[in-house]
Order: sequence, then C-alpha cells, then structure tokens
Amino acid sequence: MTKKKPLEKAMEAKKVSQTKNVKKLTTSDDAYSPEKRFIEVRKKRPKSETVMMKATTDWSNLKDETSKAKERFTKAIGQPTSVRVLEKKDLPQQRKRMYGGGRAMRGYGKAYMKGGRIK
Repeated sequence: MTKKKPLEKAMEAKKVSQTKNVKKLTTSDDAYSPEKRFIEVRKKRPKSETVMMKATTDWSNLKDETSKAKERFTKAIGQPTSVRVLEKKDLPQQRKRMYGGGRAMRGYGKAYMKGGRIK
C-alpha cells in the first residue's frame, strides 16, 4: 500500500462532499418543482378594469407565454393596456371577508355575533 499525500487526501474529501451536495440538490423538491410565475393582463376602463391571470412554470419561453396570453385576451375582450410577469410574493392580497355584520356592527361584542339580544 502506498501512502497518500496530503493534497490527494484533501481532493478525495472534496470529491465526497461535492457528491453529497449533488445528491442533495437532485433529490430535493425544489429541483423538480420550479417556482411559478404569473402573467397578468389588464384592460382599464373609465369605471372598471378586466384582469386575466395565467400561471406558468416555463421560464425559458416567458416572452412567448406572455404574447400568447395577450393574444387570447385580445381575442376575448379587446386590446390590453398592460401585461406584467409577477412572482407569488407580488400577487395582490385577497380581501378578507368580514363575517358578523362588518364595520357597522362593531362594538356590540360577542353577544351580537352569536344571536344575542341588543338593547
């Protein structure tokens, strides 16, 4: 048996750690489920607006996807005023629905919410 030089030992250790890192990357969930992007197409009107959202995971052809969405929107509704590509964090937050009467009924407490009597 021949003795290994310190540099050879270090290289073998580095190879082993690299192999472990590659295995971690290829077996992780993120490697196979890419982040979604959302294509938002809008048409503003004086009193309202029409919005179409389309989710896509195709990063390589993002421009093609946006042009397809724009064509589909144009065919159904009309010429859009803006087209944006958004990430999950950039999506508008959904408005929370208020149960139990909303703002006008505040201040009556739990009795009102559960069908209690109001004086």
